[in-house]
Amino acid sequence: MQRINNKTFFIFPLFIIFLFSCEKEPKQSNTLDLVSKSLSPTETFKFLFNRDTVIVSNLENKYYLNREDFKGMEDDTVEVQIWEYFNKEDLLNNNIRTLTDKGDLLESKGVLKICIYQDSSFFELKERKKIKMELKNQNYLNYDIYIGNIDNKMQMCWKKEDAIYVKVGYPFSKDSDLYMIKETTIDSLEYYNKLRDSIYNELKIENFEKIEKEAIAFLTMDNNTWINIDKLVETPIKKDFSIKLKQTNHYDDYMIYVIYENTNSFINYYITGNDLKIKKVPIIGNAKGVIVTYANKKVLYDEFNINENTDLNIPIDLKEIELERFKDILTN
Repeated sequence: MQRINNKTFFIFPLFIIFLFSCEKEPKQSNTLDLVSKSLSPTETFKFLFNRDTVIVSNLENKYYLNREDFKGMEDDTVEVQIWEYFNKEDLLNNNIRTLTDKGDLLESKGVLKICIYQDSSFFELKERKKIKMELKNQNYLNYDIYIGNIDNKMQMCWKKEDAIYVKVGYPFSKDSDLYMIKETTIDSLEYYNKLRDSIYNELKIENFEKIEKEAIAFLTMDNNTWINIDKLVETPIKKDFSIKLKQTNHYDDYMIYVIYENTNSFINYYITGNDLKIKKVPIIGNAKGVIVTYANKKVLYDEFNINENTDLNIPIDLKEIELERFKDILTN
């Protein structure tokens, strides 16, 4: 008769449990501590707000503050903070990606915000009132206004909100100092320019008598709201990629940047766990990919290329790098 030992019977399942218990836990990391930004204002003003005021920024944009447009405004000193990010380096350094709420890629002409407050309390605008801002750079054809929100992963998401407007001068006599102002959306500018030319011809106005002022681009904005001047980028291809780490044990979290060439655009992905994937990545030309994690006060990173021919499984070998050097790689 065969004798079965109960101790032997449990060896195999216990061996399985032992194997699973030896599986390595993800290394602790907190990458959001590295990439989260306070988004400090680029300029701050303090003044007695007892009359309508125009603020001119260092980039020569103009903000028109009408005192009567704000609730509860009294003749007191206010503080005005302005954020103006107009190049890719600013966007990258402040972790402001150019992606819509629908996952579409944007090309940014500039990110803006204005805050008007007193004693840490923001002043609310009255119903249907907005802050008007005139833009120094006038080349905004095909651009729209997007409103931004920052999620709990410190990632910006943009939603289309409004159009950019222009003010165009129209003559009604041969005196170039006498003209009317028409406000319209920027996509109608070509039509109104042709109309103005027809008025010139009808009045037989010579070139030297024409209105010298160009159309002025402007937008309207709320207090304490992120604004992005953007246009959609055509991305006929979107792909999913898997990140294959050389390291046998993973970290808790990573940030992956996709930085596009020859356009003021980038996106990022905050990923956690062992299933490291980035999904629906817009593909246009060549882009630089950068992956980073932050653990034990050390920055670990790697670079890769993303284009139409990139393998769907991207090999990654994380290397330690100084923070300032990492910033240089990210923005250059």
